[in-house]
Amino acid sequence: MKKLAWVLMFCCGAAYGQEWVARIPNKSGGNVVLLGFKGSCQTGLRLYTNTSSGAVAWGCWIPTDNDIMVFWDDGDTRFSVYPYTGWEINPNTKKKDGKSF
Repeated sequence: MKKLAWVLMFCCGAAYGQEWVARIPNKSGGNVVLLGFKGSCQTGLRLYTNTSSGAVAWGCWIPTDNDIMVFWDDGDTRFSVYPYTGWEINPNTKKKDGKSF
């Protein structure tokens, strides 16, 4: 199993405050940032994406077998799917035993 899939399945049950779990550059000059807390999500955890001009959009994410599925908060039923490749994992994310992934 890919490293990010493993991190997402095991780390996000723990409370990480508002630290990011993983991030990836987007096509708008910003990042898609996975967060480790539930917030207002009925399913999954919070995330946001930003642009180089400062615009921010929020959503919720869940890991699947092969991808990360994102449901955006823009009022429509809009979603995105991201493969596990290319994500940067937060080096401060720790396993339950205190070691880094």
